Amino acid sequence: MFKPLTVPGSLNSLKEIADYVTFVAEKANLNKKSSYLLKLAVDEIASNVIIHGYAEAKQKGNIQVHADLCEEYLKITLLDSGKHYNSLQKAPPQHLDQPLEKRIIGELGIHLALNAVDEFNYEQSGKWNRNIFIVYLNDKKRIKLKQHKNKVNIPYSDKKIKKVLSPNKDTQAKIVKRKKNKDRILIISSSEIDNSRLIYFLETLNYKVEVSNRSDAIKTLGLKKFTIILLALSALEDLKLITKIKHNVKFSHTPIIVLIQKNKEKLVDSALREGIDDYLSKNYTLHQLDSRLRSCLYKNQLEQQSKLELKYMKKLVEVGIALSGEKDFDHLLFTILNEAKSICNADGGTLYICENDKLKFAIILNDTLKINRIELDETTQSFSPLLLYDPKTGTPNTRNVATYVALNRRSINISDVYADTQFDFSGTKDFDKEYHYRTLSSLTVSLTNHENEVIGILQLINIQDPKTNKKIAFNPQIQQLTEAFASQGAVILNTRILLERQKELFRYERELQIGLQIQADFLPKTLPQAAGWEISARFTPAHEVGGDFYDAFFMSKEKTIGVIIADVADKGVGAALFMALFRTLIRALSKKENSDIDILINTMTSTNNYILENHMESNMFATLFFAQFDIETGLLKYVNAGHNAPIITGASGVKTRLDPTGPALGMFPDVSFEQNTIIIEPGELLFAFTDGVTEAKNPSDQAYTEAKLLRLLSNPPNSAAKLLTQVEQSVKKFVGKAEQFDDITMLSIRRSK
Repeated sequence: MFKPLTVPGSLNSLKEIADYVTFVAEKANLNKKSSYLLKLAVDEIASNVIIHGYAEAKQKGNIQVHADLCEEYLKITLLDSGKHYNSLQKAPPQHLDQPLEKRIIGELGIHLALNAVDEFNYEQSGKWNRNIFIVYLNDKKRIKLKQHKNKVNIPYSDKKIKKVLSPNKDTQAKIVKRKKNKDRILIISSSEIDNSRLIYFLETLNYKVEVSNRSDAIKTLGLKKFTIILLALSALEDLKLITKIKHNVKFSHTPIIVLIQKNKEKLVDSALREGIDDYLSKNYTLHQLDSRLRSCLYKNQLEQQSKLELKYMKKLVEVGIALSGEKDFDHLLFTILNEAKSICNADGGTLYICENDKLKFAIILNDTLKINRIELDETTQSFSPLLLYDPKTGTPNTRNVATYVALNRRSINISDVYADTQFDFSGTKDFDKEYHYRTLSSLTVSLTNHENEVIGILQLINIQDPKTNKKIAFNPQIQQLTEAFASQGAVILNTRILLERQKELFRYERELQIGLQIQADFLPKTLPQAAGWEISARFTPAHEVGGDFYDAFFMSKEKTIGVIIADVADKGVGAALFMALFRTLIRALSKKENSDIDILINTMTSTNNYILENHMESNMFATLFFAQFDIETGLLKYVNAGHNAPIITGASGVKTRLDPTGPALGMFPDVSFEQNTIIIEPGELLFAFTDGVTEAKNPSDQAYTEAKLLRLLSNPPNSAAKLLTQVEQSVKKFVGKAEQFDDITMLSIRRSK
């Protein structure tokens, strides 16, 4: 909650209100465009409150400005006690279909202001009016990153995902490997059997050996873990024991090799049906015993590895389901890295996103250092983007392991980064030095989309032995598992990226439609006509919304006609909103002037001052030609604020150019504008245009140029409309199939008598 602002209900308070809104928008981390549109909307409604709620109603009072910020939105509330004035009722859609000259001044400004924010509401409570503006923050990435930054644990509440990927004993299956003095063998036999020869053979083969009788076998197996069971098959009781062992989940996976005693060969078939793994005849040799043990160990290893892979595949499916349900992009990045790290039991990891031939740090996690960073400072050397190519020579950057993997789409598994000589790990070593850490093993894999384009890089470090937590190297099985997970994560990440791009496209299309609608509604549907005069205009919009506009209206009790052609800087909704602002100011100020002598200069000066006093930080300006001609005498007065010089032409060719008499509006404070005059003689035409005409380019990137335009105007037709058609066709022929990048706006006036 911010401290409310209270100001008098006068126009002098608009700047203070604008400064307050700017301050609040900065605290909410709104981008420059959203901040500007919010301020423009508040300025428009506050102006209406002051003018209609207080001034016209001859009331006095204050305006309170309240700001509320939460995770989802920023809310600005204007509170006043003036005459009830509901802006929502002042700009119904049907009014926009009316001719421009019949609309109420300021009505379109209200309409555009309300479209500049996500939500607007008006409330009336007793004598109080509340105008409420809401800008949603859900799509503002910086807000999300700050939410992540303050969280150390998993930044979401999906307990199912957390449970699936939490390390536990069951997920750490052991693969049997025969190492000296590591494998333990249990011999089960009756007391009357001599096991000395067997024990000698096993010790010769470097196995640890224990002996148990039938009655104590189950208890012994429950106390220790054995690699293999050697059972002396001598009675039916041994078959029952085999059944008990194979039905006990704690050691059912332990291989059993039976040693057939004298005259007990008939029991072998029954033992095989009970699930033994192998058998040896009584007169076995040392070589035969060693071979059977090795074969059994290898078979068990494959089975355990298969079970491990099956368990991991099941986990991958569960993780894939969890990832596909993650709607937040930053949470998705966190989940991909966190789950990859968890599956491999790695201590840390980094996820890069590939953008514009750069690998940008998206997130870094490290359990030992308790690092959970999603918002990374790219100005520091440790987290600056990695360039895929040298900016000067264009040579691929293969010295960094992450960029090498991105360029070659091949995983790199390094057991000790400090011993590696192929890649430059200076950044890793600097990180270790700064955080007193030791990076040992590293596994780097690529995330590629359906077109085999690298969209990200997954890098894991310091895989740990689940028993001892000691750092070990990434084995081939873990590498294969990580690559499988990376492929799955890449599909989901690419889908999310495409969805984000689609959202951006929808937002752009929505903005484009709004801008085009503003332009269509802004331009006059009819132009004033007078006896002996013809006024015609033509507007061809580009695909991207620009800031061109024109206008024409009666002045001085319909004795004169005012014409305007202008080009507002920038493009998009912002430029369209400024069109509305400039048009409203010019029309309103020109009608308020009592004297016809300085009406043009005063209007232009007041408009320039208003823009600079209230919207200087927006850096928006407009080149504008404003003229007023006498219907009877043909006397044309004009002020040219930095606009392309209009041309006066006739039967004898180009007569003159109406050069600028001052700078563009909104560029410099306290400037002076000069007014010039000229007589439009019968048969002469005035042609005004924007730079979209002369700067139109053909497929060879050549401009149309003013020289080509002047040659065309040297022999004009006897009609203002025909002149515009002639120029339009000439430009289209020149441009051909090249895309139109700027609006083309033209206005022509012809005096016939």
